[in-house]
Amino acid sequence: MPEPAKVKALREFAITRSCNAAIAANENSRPMAQSALLINGAAASAVIAFLTKDKIDPVIMRAIPWALIFYAGGVVCGAVAMYFMTESLDLWNAFWESIVRDEPRDVIAEQERRANQWWGYVQILFFVSIGFFVLGSGTLACAILRMPLPV
Repeated sequence: MPEPAKVKALREFAITRSCNAAIAANENSRPMAQSALLINGAAASAVIAFLTKDKIDPVIMRAIPWALIFYAGGVVCGAVAMYFMTESLDLWNAFWESIVRDEPRDVIAEQERRANQWWGYVQILFFVSIGFFVLGSGTLACAILRMPLPV
């Protein structure tokens, strides 16, 4: 393949790859971050709804604020993960654009490093969000275990 045709083919590949990466990221990653938000938000809503019950055991009442704090932490981590995901996607698009523009290799490598860094933050925040859910649910489960059995 002559050099100009090869360069053109590589540029077209980079453009197609950039579009496909953007679509795939939205289709696959966004639901992951949304689930971290929803699972913690739904759990917090259930706990708040439980507070409408009459005569809640004091052991449970002491655990509820902690559970809500953990669930709130999970919601915040999920929301920040979604923001970081958007930033990572923007950086990946810039990475492919740098390839299309035939920028120097060090510029392209820096763009790739930054995109990977932001994506790493997304993954960490997702797992921290799920960890907050486990802590909140575990707090309530421990409180239930400590409740006296009904006579």
